[in-house]
Formats: sequence, structure tokens, C-alpha cells
Amino acid sequence: MFMERPRRRPAPQRRPFSSRRPVKQEISTSERLLSMFQDDDGNLDFEKMTGTFHKLNDIYGQVSPLITRFRKK
Repeated sequence: MFMERPRRRPAPQRRPFSSRRPVKQEISTSERLLSMFQDDDGNLDFEKMTGTFHKLNDIYGQVSPLITRFRKK
């Protein structure tokens, strides 16, 4: 007549506090951004930076007319 309800699974056993993984330090956004433009020695690679900025400028030039068209409506 009545269907059996599925039984709950037992709660997973927690590890003691001392065996938990350590919390990672968070890296700020600016540090993460600068690390993308560093070479293998850790110095800033200005050629990579200027190349990236030129690409962003080209993309902006292609997308900005679409944005202004939607903004006017």
C-alpha cells in the first residue's frame, strides 16, 4: 500500500581539526594580473603588455559600435 521511503545516508565522518588541509592564501587581483605579464625571471615583460593592450584596443574598436547601438535604443 505505502511505498518505502529511501533511507538517509549516514553523515560523513569528519576528520579531526589537525588533519584538515591548510587554508590557501588568497592572492590579490592586482598581483594576479601582474603575474600574467611577468617573464620566467619574474621581470615585467613590456612587449607582452603592449601586445595585449593593442589586442584589447582592437576588440574595443570592434565592439563599441554595437554597444552604442544598443544604448541608443
